[in-house]
Amino acid sequence: MKSFERPEEEAVGICTKCGKALARDEVVLVDGRIMCTSCSPAPSPQQGPIQDNGGQAQQQKTTSTGASYDSSRRLYRSRRNQVIGGVAAGVAEYFDIDPTIVRIAWALLGMAWGTGVLVYLICWLVIPLNPNQ
Repeated sequence: MKSFERPEEEAVGICTKCGKALARDEVVLVDGRIMCTSCSPAPSPQQGPIQDNGGQAQQQKTTSTGASYDSSRRLYRSRRNQVIGGVAAGVAEYFDIDPTIVRIAWALLGMAWGTGVLVYLICWLVIPLNPNQ
């Protein structure tokens, strides 16, 4: 089957909305569905562009501060805001909260039952350093 827009190319997909045959450059993935550029919705101001990542459609989300993050975030130890090993700062960055709150919670767990120290040491060994910082 040939593409409507480019008859010299073979079609690699069919738009699920209008049924048009699409060449490789015309395919847009929206929530796992193949669509053409005319049928795909424009990204809203609160969401970033729709990206193809290994066959899975992912949308970037925007926080209240305007910073965008990927929906498949990973937990890393922080290099910028570390006091001992960067575990508390990494957990705080992952949950988008103040690192001081996480440090206070860890200190209270450490004083109350001693589990905070053990959990911190295990996390220090298991959680990798952030390679992007």
